[in-house]
Amino acid sequence: WAAGHDGHGNRVHADVQAAAVKAVAQWEAAKAAAHGKGRNAGMTVEARAPITAASENDLPDSAFAYIEPGGKKDAGGRTVPRSKRHFPIHDAAHVRNALARASQSPFGAKAMPKIRAAAKKFGIHMSDSGRSVPVHPVERRYTASTVGIVLLGGEEARDGTRSRRIGGYAAKFNTYSRDLGHFVEEIDPGFFNKSKGDGWPGVICRFNHENSQLLGTIQGRTLGLNVDRDGLVYDVDPPPSMSHVLEYVERGDVQKSSFAFRAYEEDWGTTEDGGPLRKLYSGQLVDVAPVVDPAYIDTTAGLRSFAAHFDADFEEVRAMAEQRELRRFFARTDRSSLPPQPKITGTEAMMKLMERRRDPWA
Repeated sequence: WAAGHDGHGNRVHADVQAAAVKAVAQWEAAKAAAHGKGRNAGMTVEARAPITAASENDLPDSAFAYIEPGGKKDAGGRTVPRSKRHFPIHDAAHVRNALARASQSPFGAKAMPKIRAAAKKFGIHMSDSGRSVPVHPVERRYTASTVGIVLLGGEEARDGTRSRRIGGYAAKFNTYSRDLGHFVEEIDPGFFNKSKGDGWPGVICRFNHENSQLLGTIQGRTLGLNVDRDGLVYDVDPPPSMSHVLEYVERGDVQKSSFAFRAYEEDWGTTEDGGPLRKLYSGQLVDVAPVVDPAYIDTTAGLRSFAAHFDADFEEVRAMAEQRELRRFFARTDRSSLPPQPKITGTEAMMKLMERRRDPWA
């Protein structure tokens, strides 16, 4: 269509071309408006992939979800002279196109198996309706707060001893995370509001995040979660078979906590020293865990968020991150509007230096 052809070598009417140009302009405006809102919401605007008739003819049959056989009559009673190919699925953008259009086509039901397979290949998650929906990968972070033993007053175990639970902060609010290799994060106090409002659905607690080391669950009422002004607090009542984890915590062998999450709403800015800062505003809690040693943190999801925020190529962002150059995305190219820096004399500069030497806290 962008080349002015309808797929059969015929020229498309000028009005249709004008409508196509208008549609592209509307998409660009919608995309700019989405980026201008400041936060990256869970929904993104998808581009409809343009393709010319010549390019489509060059694609192999395997690049299409459905091939209509020739020599048969179409819906209008006309004989189709040759086979026609529908729904190109050779890349992610065209797969999203196919997902959006399949339900409106008489060939949609026959094409959907190949469209779904292509969506899986390109990592496009689909809802039950068949439409593509945003994928929120699970991310894992660690907190510097110390995990410990919680003695619940008044409660006793069957052997007469006081009930001992493992507890601590799984996440802290309004504080910078440790250096994640390329950026730091800060969690907004409202980040867990949705999970809390929904009753913490499906949240579990595992030692070192291992499935074989289950400590407690929300469903079994052996895991407690709460949010205070400082962060996300948890306490878990391990089963007798996991009493060794209690001993690890008491001895100080296990001192740290961790949590896994999916980020729904976020924003990017800078720290006081100009480094990249990812601010997390809302998300879903997946699990909490006491851990022995914080392992390597995969920052791929964070960097993909960064690339989407700045509409940049992911591989370029990853390469710049490895070189510690992400802050270049925040650098101003036009400094003409900045106020001029006040000039001071050499004597005034010497006086300020002497004051700092006398009082290091000045």
